[in-house]
Amino acid sequence: MKRIVFGTYIFLAVLLGGATFIEKGEGTEYVAAHIYGSWWFSLLWGVLVAGAFIWFWKQKLIRKPIVWLLHISFIVILVGALLTSLIAERGILHLRQGIASETFLLEDGRDVPLPFSVKLDTFYIEYYPGTQAPSDYVSRLTVSEKGKKEQVTVSMNRIYRCKGYRFYQSSFDEDVKGSWLMVNRDPWGIGCTYVGYILMAMSMLAVLFSSRTRFRKLLRHPLLRVFILVLACLSYSVSSFAASAPNLPTLSRQQADVFGQLRVVYNDRQVPVHTLARDFTLKLTGKSSWKGYTAGQVFAGWLFYPEEWQHESMLSVDNKEVRKVLGCGEYIAVDRLFMDDGTYRLAFLLAEIRKKEKLNMADKAVIALDDKMQLIIMLQQGNLLKMFPNYNAGDIRWYYPMEQLPSDYTEIEQKVVREVFSVLKDRLIASDTARVTAIINSLHRFQKTHGQTALIPDSKIKAEILYNRLNLVDWLFKINLGLGILALICFISPYAKIPHIFFVLLAILSVLYTIDLSLRIYISSQLPFGNGYETMLFMAWFIMLLPLFFFRRFGLFIAFGFLFSGFALLVAHLVQMNPQITPLVPVLSSPWLSIHVSLIMMSYALLGFITLNSITALLTLVCTSKSNSCYVIRQVDRLAVLSRIFLYPGTFLLGMGIFVGAVWANVSWGRYWGWDPKEVWALITFMIYALAFHTQSLKFFISSYRFHAFMLLASFLILMTYFGVNYFLGGMHTYVGTAETTVVWAPILIVLVFVCLLIRRSGIRYRLFRKQGVGK
Repeated sequence: MKRIVFGTYIFLAVLLGGATFIEKGEGTEYVAAHIYGSWWFSLLWGVLVAGAFIWFWKQKLIRKPIVWLLHISFIVILVGALLTSLIAERGILHLRQGIASETFLLEDGRDVPLPFSVKLDTFYIEYYPGTQAPSDYVSRLTVSEKGKKEQVTVSMNRIYRCKGYRFYQSSFDEDVKGSWLMVNRDPWGIGCTYVGYILMAMSMLAVLFSSRTRFRKLLRHPLLRVFILVLACLSYSVSSFAASAPNLPTLSRQQADVFGQLRVVYNDRQVPVHTLARDFTLKLTGKSSWKGYTAGQVFAGWLFYPEEWQHESMLSVDNKEVRKVLGCGEYIAVDRLFMDDGTYRLAFLLAEIRKKEKLNMADKAVIALDDKMQLIIMLQQGNLLKMFPNYNAGDIRWYYPMEQLPSDYTEIEQKVVREVFSVLKDRLIASDTARVTAIINSLHRFQKTHGQTALIPDSKIKAEILYNRLNLVDWLFKINLGLGILALICFISPYAKIPHIFFVLLAILSVLYTIDLSLRIYISSQLPFGNGYETMLFMAWFIMLLPLFFFRRFGLFIAFGFLFSGFALLVAHLVQMNPQITPLVPVLSSPWLSIHVSLIMMSYALLGFITLNSITALLTLVCTSKSNSCYVIRQVDRLAVLSRIFLYPGTFLLGMGIFVGAVWANVSWGRYWGWDPKEVWALITFMIYALAFHTQSLKFFISSYRFHAFMLLASFLILMTYFGVNYFLGGMHTYVGTAETTVVWAPILIVLVFVCLLIRRSGIRYRLFRKQGVGK
């Protein structure tokens, strides 16, 4: 029976992974019909549940109520899912303003009657203050039943329930006179599933806090009394250079700072011009400043002196093949993108690229370079300068200088708006510093006069400028990685101990990073979970804080805290995830999402520590001399004990995060599980890590070496869930705009080969050390 249970379990995990790749090739509807919705798929889960129940009974797990309750909770969740698939009704209700409806359309196209009528009174969009970025979609409804009427509201993350039916805001008509509501009726499935979630959470907490569980026994393990690490020395270097500043005309640094405090609408929110200037400079050069000029000075230079700045080689070219074609180095000047007759050199390349179905790295580099050119053109045309507000009847709109301005502006004000930048340029050329400052100050007064109370407060402007200037992520990862290496070197010293100075340094950096993250939260008025960049920031923050609480018992964690947080910040820096602060789309404005992402990121942090533990153990086996066999085995065992301890909260947090995410999905769009690739790989990761708990049933995990090897390989599932889905498989929960991003397989294969060789070599050494230890 044990073979049937675990065989089915592993087969399901492999099947789920394969299904996501089939989905990429054949489409979502195909896998929904032929795999997830098939009878044999449900039968497999049924075999697993029945076999597990019989196995539990034979093993008399009823004598261990906490373990029994934990496994029963999963069975209850699966039963709830089965009830949902068999009984639940799900469809769409389309309403036009003033017209009542008594039916809704099921997914299979059938009309189903409602026990009441629903009429749309009005639909409207709520916006973030001072912008045109939607913050919520709201439907005002009248529900009538047997002569009784009730006025209700349905919006994103706000469900209306009536007679077992739940209504979710789904979409709306282009004329804003109609609304599309998702309708869900699931009388048994959701309740049963939620009971399973609650049982799971209760039993997981009981495992962590009960004095009789294996987790608490591991905390008292004698191998944790002394902790020594032997690790091969890693190397790390950071190179930088300072380039001499060219003599280019622009605003003075002080004038650029005052200009940078003006408000502009960018990325659908009000920001200081300083933020726009920083992103402009970063887009062009790949850096937040340029040869001694601040981002504000670079932005002003291109705005007022494009004729001089076009000769400066500052547009980064990200591909060697493109550099060869253009005859340039790492950077190219704008004037070199045009022939003597004015022909745009990229035009022919872009025309050829448009004919291709798949783009290579060179093609994408050409498109990126053209984007930089278009950005400069947009600035010259004034299309980046949406900075002239008009507040009217509680609503605010922002205008570019060259578009049709509102009638609320006087003729003089309209003329000023259209000519202000030309006048500024003339005063700059004339070196009239006092007049330049006066004009910039008048723009501040203009914004406050016409923006009134809809302007974001000055405190947020100053906070955002401070956040931009700190630019913490770009240098903190270098410091953390460097200090992490030094801490590990201290561990392999004769003292085998990390000095307390590393604890102090980590505490100081954690405080600085907390301030930086708090600034981002204050600026955006939202927790940092809106995109992949922000989740990496949060994970790095949690990783930095965690070792501070365990330093006395596990000094090794200080080194791991530096290294792992440094890697998290490095990934955010190198992968060039979106660092910009943008408003959350309405579906993401949910507290359930915040809890979900927090739990998942904390889980990844703990499981990441286990990965570093495993690497340390395997390198210890490979790099230590044969004369220290007993010592090496002891260290490998100690690392295994430490990993087993963190496996419990790491896996439990992952499980809770998955099911809190299911609750969020149910609240947002009425489906708590949709077999999206991100959901599937998170479930696979949870299932595989959970195998390592079963040391009594699976003797494979008793060996410390095998446990470490398994944990190292399992860590690739986390990478697949977080990066593989985002950049290859795609799906509803990806943090990037497309799944068509080119995946560079060569370095991935090299890492996999290295890991396999490390596992193979360390296994040979482990067996050798074991034999020598027995001989002694």
